[in-house]
Amino acid sequence: MLARLDKTYQAFFRRVKAGEKAGFPRYQACTRWHSFTYKKFGNGATLENGFLVLSKIGRIAVRWSRPLEGTPKTVTVSREADGWYASISCADVPARPLPPTGQETGIDLGIEAFATLADGTRIFSPGWYRKAERALKTAQRRVSRRKKGSHRRRKAVKILAKAHQKVRRQRQDFHHKTALQLVRENDMIYHEDLQTANMVRNHHLAKSIQDAG
Repeated sequence: MLARLDKTYQAFFRRVKAGEKAGFPRYQACTRWHSFTYKKFGNGATLENGFLVLSKIGRIAVRWSRPLEGTPKTVTVSREADGWYASISCADVPARPLPPTGQETGIDLGIEAFATLADGTRIFSPGWYRKAERALKTAQRRVSRRKKGSHRRRKAVKILAKAHQKVRRQRQDFHHKTALQLVRENDMIYHEDLQTANMVRNHHLAKSIQDAG
């Protein structure tokens, strides 16, 4: 701990001597970062008989979501609530254009209806957060009652993180499927440029805006 603080203050004084605005040194918590990236595939990260080989870590068995296409460029390993994930970015991936439909539409995003199309069709949001709000509240209360640093608190934190992860994935799944359907049915889609950061300042609508995503 002392060595970590010493390095933090050394970097602080180096920036001050260089005439830069250093800011106040922040505590480097072990949970601050949740991912790391190998910027060049083959230099620290390689593939070997379906295994992912990482430098200073070793061979890791991977459950592949899809076969690799193109030329691997970077590898990002991230930690989620339910485990570790590896994301491999590839270049020169062959494009698969969709057949033209000759249709175009506009989208009006909202809260009562997630999207209203130009022909009047309304797409409603399932409201995943609203449905899970009671369970999330219970999980959050369980965390707050546990003693800090205890094993029971760490266990409660994992349960809460998985609950939030489920809501996030449900919302992403709805977004991706809706977008894919619109792209398949239209050649051109017009949508408004919303400033979401300004919209959520309305405390009466902020939760509904975030729930719609």
